[in-house]
Amino acid sequence: MKVCFINTNKAWGGGEKWHLEMACQLSLKGYEVSFLTHPDSILNTRLTQAAIITKHVKTGNLGFLNLLRICRIRKILDKLRPDIVIINLPSDLKVAGRAARKAGVKKIIYRRGSAIPIKNTCLNRIIFRKYTDYILANSEETKKTILENNPKLIDPKKIKIIYNGIDLKEYPATMPTDRFDKASGKIILGNLARFSFQKGHDKLIGVAEILKNKGLDFHLYLAGDGELLENIQSMVSDKRLEDHVTFLGFTEDTVSFLNKIDILLMTSIWEGFGYAIAEAMACFKPVVGFDISSNPELIRNNTNGMLVEPFDINSFAERVIELSGNVSLRKEMGTHGRKMVEERFSLNSVVVEFEKFISEI
Repeated sequence: MKVCFINTNKAWGGGEKWHLEMACQLSLKGYEVSFLTHPDSILNTRLTQAAIITKHVKTGNLGFLNLLRICRIRKILDKLRPDIVIINLPSDLKVAGRAARKAGVKKIIYRRGSAIPIKNTCLNRIIFRKYTDYILANSEETKKTILENNPKLIDPKKIKIIYNGIDLKEYPATMPTDRFDKASGKIILGNLARFSFQKGHDKLIGVAEILKNKGLDFHLYLAGDGELLENIQSMVSDKRLEDHVTFLGFTEDTVSFLNKIDILLMTSIWEGFGYAIAEAMACFKPVVGFDISSNPELIRNNTNGMLVEPFDINSFAERVIELSGNVSLRKEMGTHGRKMVEERFSLNSVVVEFEKFISEI
């Protein structure tokens, strides 16, 4: 089977990680895999390292109006002749979905990774009627939001839920003991997310201010970059939290980062699937997050982490203090988290499910 993935996002996130992993895994299993991506993307660099056949394209929000761009993608697909294309971004779907249909691709799959309702516009109704055969959702919450504004947008039977996978070979088999700031007794908190509105870093800094005022001996490490980085840095400075917060920038080795913290704090406003949450659980770390969107599908309250009423930063801080003062509870929650990843989110099981899905359709 020939499978072509299409993802032109320049930034790196959960969707890009999923596409890269699935492309690599299918290639290892003998599928003929190709990839259309942006030439300046992080994803392109990693695809090159993985020796995946890669073609460079651009789409853009108004790309569907650019007939030359659609024709170029069609010509690429005419040469690749994939049986299935799997498309990531809405902008990619508008352009590459149309091109794939004109190229005679048998099945067009749109992978939806964001738990935001799809707008019920005329353009979207056309796209999902003409250029979308199936939708892959990364959580129950994401599936729910797809049809929230228009229950007839696509047949619900054509929406398949496949969670993101965690490659457990990359994670410690036992609870790690290495930490940032080993010499002190500080509680080490961490956040792993790009600096965007969705990730709610302003709320996280609000939590840090409360923790400082309550006298908790802690340090918060922030891994990631993004358009709001400077805003959050200014907020840290304004609240005089420089001694408690460290910005690490984009972190390539997420496993090493997660191994060195005690608790992951996620203040996202919404999540399609919290990759960082699952990754933290794979490292035996408890997670504190808001009770929003897909978080309850990963965080079992008081079992592998704690869920907080949105967006109550005072209650959030109280849960952090509670965990900070109880080593045995952190270890117990970390063990439960690891078990959940092994049972529900391992990459091996996700790949098997994905392979079964594309074979059936």
